[in-house]
Amino acid sequence: MITKETMMNKKYRGEVMRVLALFYPTPITVKQIKLSLLEYGITNGADVSKHLQYLLDKSYIMVDKEFSEDFKEEHLLRMSPAGVDLIEGSIDDDAIYL
Repeated sequence: MITKETMMNKKYRGEVMRVLALFYPTPITVKQIKLSLLEYGITNGADVSKHLQYLLDKSYIMVDKEFSEDFKEEHLLRMSPAGVDLIEGSIDDDAIYL
């Protein structure tokens, strides 16, 4: 059984990917992602870092600036080619709702 928290996490990851897709191939900051999600009324109250780390670990996003273990608001992120494939439906990931 999937918990409500799990479903919200999947949805949040998908919304992050949608925001990045709007700007692709231009990188945007973590702060811009947060503001875009707030503007669309999408927030789960959780720290966005865990979602970004998941997307980075799966190679759906890239960090254009060196970072150490946690995401800062000024870090530049952009969608990777694998992220484009995910958005376009060429690949599936059950942990992301698009």
